[in-house]
This record gives sequence, C-alpha cells and structure tokens, in this order.
Amino acid sequence: MVIAATLALPLVLALPFPAISKLQVDGDVQAIRFADLDGDGDLDAALTLVRAAGSDLVREVRVFLRGAEGFGAEAAAGFAAGDDVLFADVADLDGDGKAEVLRVDVAGVSVFRLAAAGFAAPERLLEAPSFFRAAASTRLDFAPVARDLDGDGRCDLLLPGREGHLFFRARPDGSLDGPQLLARRSRRGVSHGQNVHFRMTSRLAVPALADWEGDGVPDLLLAFDDQVARVALRPGAPLAPPAPLLDLSALLGAGRVEGVGLAMNSGRFLDVDGDSRCDAVLTDRVARPSLLAGIATRTLLLLSSDLAQAGGPRPRQVIRNDGVTSPPRLCDLDRDGALDLIVTTVRTDLFSKLKESLLDLVHVTFLIYRFDREEERFDEEPVFSSTLSLPVERLLDVGAYGWVTFEADYDGDGRPDFASYGAREGKISVRRGARKGSWFSSAEIAFDEAAFFEAEAVLTGSFFGQDIDGDGRAEIVSLGRDQALILEVGK
Repeated sequence: MVIAATLALPLVLALPFPAISKLQVDGDVQAIRFADLDGDGDLDAALTLVRAAGSDLVREVRVFLRGAEGFGAEAAAGFAAGDDVLFADVADLDGDGKAEVLRVDVAGVSVFRLAAAGFAAPERLLEAPSFFRAAASTRLDFAPVARDLDGDGRCDLLLPGREGHLFFRARPDGSLDGPQLLARRSRRGVSHGQNVHFRMTSRLAVPALADWEGDGVPDLLLAFDDQVARVALRPGAPLAPPAPLLDLSALLGAGRVEGVGLAMNSGRFLDVDGDSRCDAVLTDRVARPSLLAGIATRTLLLLSSDLAQAGGPRPRQVIRNDGVTSPPRLCDLDRDGALDLIVTTVRTDLFSKLKESLLDLVHVTFLIYRFDREEERFDEEPVFSSTLSLPVERLLDVGAYGWVTFEADYDGDGRPDFASYGAREGKISVRRGARKGSWFSSAEIAFDEAAFFEAEAVLTGSFFGQDIDGDGRAEIVSLGRDQALILEVGK
C-alpha cells in the first residue's frame, strides 16, 4: 500500500472563493463515514487511514467533530485499528443518539465510544473466533454491518466476509444473541446449513436487504455470482435457513457475469419500476480475447414478473453497449418513482495496455437510459450522454463513477445535478438538473448546458455528494492521499 507524502495537496479554487474544509491526517486516507459521534445533533467525520511507523504500517481511525463553525482543524480523537482488523462501521447500537465505532477483527467485534477525553477503552461486544481470516493486505474500509434486519426496531449485526456471513440478532435489552451462520464457503461449495449447497464460486457477495414479494416485510438476499438465496427474517421468529431462490447461470452463461451483477447498485436488488417488488439488472460481457473491437457489454432488465416466469427467468430488455463498461448505476433522476439506468463505456484500441500506463488519459462516456413506466422498460436510446477525460491510473484505482455524481442535489432545488471532474482541465463543474416537464408529468432527464459552479482543482482521489450540514444542499466530499476535502457548492 502506498503511503501518502507528508506535503499537503491543497484544492486551488477559482474566485469567488467557496467555503471548504480540509481534514488533514498524517497518512493515506482510505474511507470516510459521517455520523453523530458526540450527540450534539451534527454529523461528525470518522476517517480510516494507514500511516508509516518506522518499517511498519499502522491503521487508525480519526474523528473530526463538527460544530457551529464547521469541522475542527485537528482530529478530536482517534485510536489504532490493529493489524487484525477486517473492517469497521459506525452505528448507534444502544439508541442513545450517539453513534459508536465498531471494529471487526478476526476474533469478533469491539465497540469504541467517544467520551470527553477521547475514545474510551474498547468494549468487546461479541466473540466470533476463527471464523474470519486475517489478511495483511486487507483495506480497513467502512462496511454496512449494523442495522435493523428483522424489522423489530432494534439494531442487529451482520458480519459479511469472503469466507462466510454471520448474523447476530438484537435482544430487547440491547445485547446480541450468539452468531447464526448464514453462509460458509467449503470444499463442496457455498454451504447453507446441513443439506443446502451451491457450487463453488469466486466470492460471496455482501448480503442485501430487500422486499422480494412486495408484502412490506424485508428479506435478506444472498448473491453468489449467478445464484441467489433468500433468508426470511421476521420479528420474534427463529431464523429460517436460506432457501435457493434464483439460478441465473442459464441466462448469463457460466463465468460471464460481471461481479455479482444483480441490480448493480453496489450489488443490491432494487425496485426498478416502483411496484415495491424486487427487480434485477444484470450485466455480462461478450468479448473475443485480445480484440477490444469485439468487446461489448449487455445490460439485462428483469422485472419481478420476469424473474418469476415458469422455466426460469427471461430478460424483458437487453441493452448492448460497445466497449468496456463499469457496473451500471440505478437512480431516480426524473423523480417519477422508477429508477433510471446509468452506464459507462470506454472505447480505445489500447485498453489492454492501460495497466502499463501507455495512455495518459482515457475517454469515458456516461449514458443515461430513462425508465418508461408505461412501457415498463428503459428507453432504447440514451436521453443524456457526457464524455470525460480521466487519468488512467485513477480510472483503474476507483473506477469511472469516482469522478462524477448524478444523484446529489447541490443547489437545493429538489432536482439532482450533474457534477464532474475534468482531469485534463483540472476543474470541478456542476450543472443544474433542468426542469423540462410539466407539473402533471415527470420531468425529463436533462442538465443545463452551462455550469452554475466551477472550481479549479487538483483531485488525487474520488469524490461524492452528501448533505452533511442538513441544509438541503449536498457538499462535494473528496478523499485524496493525506486529506479529505469538503467543498460547499450551493453557497
């Protein structure tokens, strides 16, 4: 892992000078999570980082508190994460209005609570010895593990891992039951208890919580490449063993599914058409080896009725894009209650040489396909496209979506805006979502031609949009090397 230089890398902004917060640390920032850690009602920032300590690498969590004047210049508290840590999360487990930091290591989970003098000594929440394996190269990232999974209003705990998943149910007194096995990899494949097995796959995906039947009760969905299992979680009921739900191997072809591929918004099932039932958006790649001209990516839409067809699921729609694509995103950009599709394409005859850094910049095109609720499918042609020139190393590091946002509302008008970073120009640009519909129909997906905000910038890491101060306008948050930058766009 590369350790950041000690020199600060400032964000140089064009006039008029907007408000910016810089959270500086002496290490390589890996992730950031916003939560109220001190109970004052404001969202604070928890950063995970790696820094050099002699010949060793030290992993730490640092907390920057936010008050009436914004974030403090120095970290208010922190602790060493340890070499055996797999991942961390931030959640309010006891319901007191103050979030705790959860540290998951190879032996179990510890809780760090913020006090006036810093973090108190860790409390061991639960033990799970020998279930997770330590890996020196494992990045300490925040992962969603603490949430109400069975609908009883209490925060349960889910530990997802490459070798298996463990579930801990919350008791009425706030404690947790012992671990219950959801899935484990073995020589026979992915095991679900005594008698249910799937064949061996490359990895286990992080489980997703979704309403499969549309009955208002969430289910836990476990995806294993081209297969899906379902766990019914009900308040007060014992945990039922996972049941096989879908086998998509015949639809996608063995080994051709890209990642998990299921409703590809971080690998989760989503309700695409707004009928409260789960749908799926799958991707697979068709290519002739070594010839990029033959590479294409298919995006398959399967609504809930398509998934339930006799004889196996069949796609309602197939969208083909030439070139290499990132996993698609799904977001309701026109605010009509259905999710629209965002895909990327990279087309260059030298794509196979990217890792050798033969190219300085790569042209990436973002395409938006609107979901038509009357036709129950995406438009055949994209309603919006934009091409950016991205540095090769950054594209390979964080992917294309690390340099654009479509979902965030930066000006507070209720419509999502389009923010992008042009590496060649060194500029962040934000274009307003245009209002082109009537009050009696959904708005078209369009963005103003001219940017309402621009700033000269040198970004060394990806960015995203999030409303941190609760004013209805998202801020731009960028993580790069030894700092996190928070830029207030709408003010």
